[in-house]
Amino acid sequence: GFHHLAHGPTSRTIFQQASNFQNYINSTNIGLMNSALADLNSLKPGETANITATVEKYGVNRTTLSKRWRGVQGSREAGYQNQQLLTPQQEKTLVEWIEDLTAQGLPPSL
Repeated sequence: GFHHLAHGPTSRTIFQQASNFQNYINSTNIGLMNSALADLNSLKPGETANITATVEKYGVNRTTLSKRWRGVQGSREAGYQNQQLLTPQQEKTLVEWIEDLTAQGLPPSL
């Protein structure tokens, strides 16, 4: 009777379909979030991120997008620093040297 109905192939099939649907929704949401982040990452230097417009365009959660964007921002800036060949102080000294030469009308050369 009841035991057969609760654990029969029909309920398993329904559960599997619900599970497949949830997986589809999750993968779609992840895809949309990744697209939204890619949109924000494609900004040119000096352009301001518009989280509100991005949320409206992709229909993603504002808080999640904002947190992930801030995380990406921090790691991206840190990533560039790790790629630098000069320390910030060395870079500042080099820029000052070039500006000094330029002020004297001399082309910088190595």
